[in-house]
Amino acid sequence: MKKKIIKIIFCMLMSFVIVLPVTGNLIKNNTQNISRIDIDWEKTYGSDLIDWGNCIQQTSDGGYIISGTYNRNAWSLWYSHFYLIKIDSEGNEEWNKIYGLLNSEHVAKNIQQTTDGGYIIAGYQGVTYQYDAVVQKTDSTGNILWENTYGDANAYDTAQYVSQTSDGGYIVTGMTNSYGSLSSDILLLKIDSTGNQEWIKTLGGSDQDAGYCVRQTSDGGFIIVGETDSYGDNGDVFLVKTDNLGNEEWNQTFGGNEWDCGHSVQQTTDDGYILCGWYKNDMYDSDVYLIKTDDLGNEEWNKKFGDVEYDEGQCVMQTSDGGYFITGIYTDTVNLDTDVYLIKTDSSGIEEWSEIFDNGDTEDVGYFGIETSDGGFIATGYTGFYMEETLDVWVIKLKESGSNQAPNAPSINGEVNGEFGTEYNYTFSATDPDGDDLYYYIEWGDDNVEDWIGPYESDEELVLGHTWNEKGNYIIKAKVKDTFDVESNYTTLEISMPVNKPIIGDRFPIIQTILELFPNAFPILRYLFGL
Repeated sequence: MKKKIIKIIFCMLMSFVIVLPVTGNLIKNNTQNISRIDIDWEKTYGSDLIDWGNCIQQTSDGGYIISGTYNRNAWSLWYSHFYLIKIDSEGNEEWNKIYGLLNSEHVAKNIQQTTDGGYIIAGYQGVTYQYDAVVQKTDSTGNILWENTYGDANAYDTAQYVSQTSDGGYIVTGMTNSYGSLSSDILLLKIDSTGNQEWIKTLGGSDQDAGYCVRQTSDGGFIIVGETDSYGDNGDVFLVKTDNLGNEEWNQTFGGNEWDCGHSVQQTTDDGYILCGWYKNDMYDSDVYLIKTDDLGNEEWNKKFGDVEYDEGQCVMQTSDGGYFITGIYTDTVNLDTDVYLIKTDSSGIEEWSEIFDNGDTEDVGYFGIETSDGGFIATGYTGFYMEETLDVWVIKLKESGSNQAPNAPSINGEVNGEFGTEYNYTFSATDPDGDDLYYYIEWGDDNVEDWIGPYESDEELVLGHTWNEKGNYIIKAKVKDTFDVESNYTTLEISMPVNKPIIGDRFPIIQTILELFPNAFPILRYLFGL
């Protein structure tokens, strides 16, 4: 009888000699598509010494204008020039202008194209902490039409930001030790279209205060963001609203127990305000700090972005979809060097994507960024080696290349029946519709997990071995994510490990031999022998 059973088993095994591996089943998982952001182009500009870009704006011809500093020497008394660069839509330089005698520091902080096609620039010049605020007006090719300085020659005064106002004049903010300031105050300066001073205001208290960004609001007044040590708690983000004559209507402070700062503000489409800067925690590192307020400056929400080192936001702009685009600085947690940090959020401040740009082992900083007319983004700052006196203006143009598609669910190929205590290999493979690299998350069903291993190319096979040490049924679950962290659905493969190899070998040596030759016959044996 036993011989007959063995003969039957052998015949049945022969009919299963050729068995294809089994592919798992699909489990639905909630995923969503996001916008794909790729580098359109990136370029550097400058001298053999230290140069950096402080601001970039898109111009009416589709190109861009950049303001910054040119040819600074790190080992001197910080002598440098004002620097303007005009580039076309592909980053090709059309012209540049260098202003200021090389007898002091000259920094062009902010630039705007004016309604006549020219440019208005805010900055400062001076040496040994005796600086004057400077406002310059140029024509469309960067030739200076007029230039004015503001503040006491023996004090510290800077112009940080300038905006053209609805009457054709300009509003300027910065920091001042002049005009009766006890320590330092926010400078708020209104000038007409030819640079004549209409009025000047200082805002703040008895300690140090500064303004870094100003915009005209829909009611004709002005919104200013900066930092204050006069109010709040040990240095806070300072938001001030004035009327059209610069008289303060209200102010608000934001932050924690350490020094926090606001660098950028914009009125939003709901008449509230979005502002960004940095939030310093008790460990003396900092995060990018994004704050949304209502029309009276009351906080609606705040978000923090970054890692465990020093990160900060330098600029924020509301985007055409109602979200926000942040340009800032990220500190690498391993090398501790700085990188350009770009973040896109939705209207509630939830991150949609972020990019960190590290130009090798250099110091890289992002100061200003905007959404462009083609739906992409552009940012400027610098890249290079500070102590080696080589920094260049760095411009990074990103393009939106459509909606990023979620990867397809992976396939799982391998044995569905086997012996516990024995290692089996399983092949995983997935395709990404956009050709992105993929990371795998695999659960073996026995509390062992492969946690986002990769990257692997789209369609590249991943082979992993695994051993189940106890008898039972197990479910392998696998999913992938692309470089934008968009995940696929899960795939599963159910397997059974019902028999221990030594028990089979001891009871039925010939069956052991057959199993080694024909491993896919294990389910039949389990049925016949009641295993």
